Amino acid sequence: MYADKPVWSFKSGSDWFPRHREVLTDEVFEVDCLGGSTLLVKREVFNALPKPPFKIEYKAVTDDGRCYDEGEDEYFSRLAREAGYKLMVDPTIICEHYNYGSL
Repeated sequence: MYADKPVWSFKSGSDWFPRHREVLTDEVFEVDCLGGSTLLVKREVFNALPKPPFKIEYKAVTDDGRCYDEGEDEYFSRLAREAGYKLMVDPTIICEHYNYGSL
């Protein structure tokens, strides 16, 4: 279904598995959370946020044995939104993430 088009997905609530997928358009759009590996942020945003702007928030384990920590990118996104900033994605800019590469 999405084989020939760029797709984005995000996790829903505290669930780690992507539950929502959409084919990308060429329009800039607002999101609730950004991945931290490819951010373009104005200095004024960093100056407005509490320090450090990136950290992991560890949560207590729930009665059913689950633990939903807030990663550093989620933490930054939440702080920025709470400070009144919008989180925008430009789908025309492609940034590839390479894991497990050899040097």
